[in-house]
Amino acid sequence: IERQIERLDELVVEVRDAGRQAAESEGAYKVEYAKARLMIRATAVEKITVDQVGDEATVQCEEMYLAHLITENHLMAVRESCRLAQTKVDALRTLSASFRNAAG
Repeated sequence: IERQIERLDELVVEVRDAGRQAAESEGAYKVEYAKARLMIRATAVEKITVDQVGDEATVQCEEMYLAHLITENHLMAVRESCRLAQTKVDALRTLSASFRNAAG
């Protein structure tokens, strides 16, 4: 049980770190995306639609968007690992209590 609790503690730290990375990644992507949209509108020679501006900005920010998706995926995976570890701890506690009752 103690090893699982230690692992759970480690995962909580990983979730915190992954959450920060995901937030930083999302913030950086959104800022660059907004800058790209503004630049596209400012330099457009002909009238373009909002969808066209968004499409072009997405293409310009492709790498940042991918990095954002990867950090979000990592955060979800670490959260799931944390939930799994918590489930294991709960199961071990239940098992331990059953053994204590049986020995009783």
